[in-house]
Amino acid sequence: MKKALLFLSIFCACLFSSKAQSPDSTIAASDIQYWIGNGSNEVVFIVSWDESNVAFAWGYRFNDDAMLVMDLMDSIAAADSRFSYDGDGGTVSDLYYQDAQYDLSMNGDFPMYIINGLTAQLGYASQEVVDGDIIKWGSYMTATFADDWSWMAWTTPVTPVSDPNPQPQNVDATIAASDIQYWIGSGNNEAIFIGNWCNEPNAYAWGYRFDADSVTVATMLSDICNADLRLSFSESGGFLTDLVFLHGQDSLAIAPDYIVYNHNGQYADIVSNEYIHNGDYIKMGGYGCADMDENWVSTWTTPVVAVADPVGIQEHAMTKLSVYPNPCVNTIIVKTVAGGNVTVFNAQGAVVMSTTATDDTTTLNVQTLSSGVYFIQHEGAISKVIKK
Repeated sequence: MKKALLFLSIFCACLFSSKAQSPDSTIAASDIQYWIGNGSNEVVFIVSWDESNVAFAWGYRFNDDAMLVMDLMDSIAAADSRFSYDGDGGTVSDLYYQDAQYDLSMNGDFPMYIINGLTAQLGYASQEVVDGDIIKWGSYMTATFADDWSWMAWTTPVTPVSDPNPQPQNVDATIAASDIQYWIGSGNNEAIFIGNWCNEPNAYAWGYRFDADSVTVATMLSDICNADLRLSFSESGGFLTDLVFLHGQDSLAIAPDYIVYNHNGQYADIVSNEYIHNGDYIKMGGYGCADMDENWVSTWTTPVVAVADPVGIQEHAMTKLSVYPNPCVNTIIVKTVAGGNVTVFNAQGAVVMSTTATDDTTTLNVQTLSSGVYFIQHEGAISKVIKK
């Protein structure tokens, strides 16, 4: 009699436990390998083919406060040809997954779905999901569910699907300090400045040395531009509006493209408030050719080349020389004082012309010079001109 009662108790306990909510197998968003869509909101989408002992998961991102399950499924099916489903806007009759290894479906198994472990209250064409939700489809035949159908669970372990068309990870191109050819300033601390122009096959880098523990980006950029007259910038309210580099025969400019920049690969904005330290690098470029993530971190994959030291041109020009016309075609008139040499350098720093000033103006015949950027120097003053 006691044995019979013990058996009955065990049987009832097992019966009761079968009606208790089983732990639904799921997956964390951080483990998803294939994300579809863009936005700050994330939803995990899972399909469990239990008879095949496999469950697959996708991630979906969006910006709206909520979205329909049907729209989400349609978007995943459009992005990933391995997944598809049959539905009439009211019910889903089948789901499919096909690749080189699997040929899965739920035909005849009455697919059902849950949201965050609870049975969805509406049909897939009317049910909305929000950020952080987990949607899971599976067969009624293999589900554990409550008597009132308030919850369902499938215990097959969930595997994230791989990206069917993986793209190479964008790595922000930079340069080692040992490769810099042109250092500006002096001191024990070193930083690198890189400019990236969208229509140029290379990005260009300068080195900057300083003694203070830190300096602002605005200070670094101003010092570089004052030393290397090939580089100039415009700014408004602490934000750059243009960055110009006179490179050979070309004048590289970022405007009217929106200029963004990063500091050691992280987002930065107002140049007068951003401080650099020893070993840092600053990279500026056009928004139009940047790969930007949701945190506004920009990356440019254009190879970085060290600019050459413009040999022969004073590193720190105290005053600018008055020259006109600029741009010029055949002649340049230089405002001078008698005595001293008027020297013309090309963009690489080589002397291409030199004469002695004999009056308050000196006229240079530049008709035979190639089109491009040149520097004219006289008595410690220097200016750059463009020869058409």
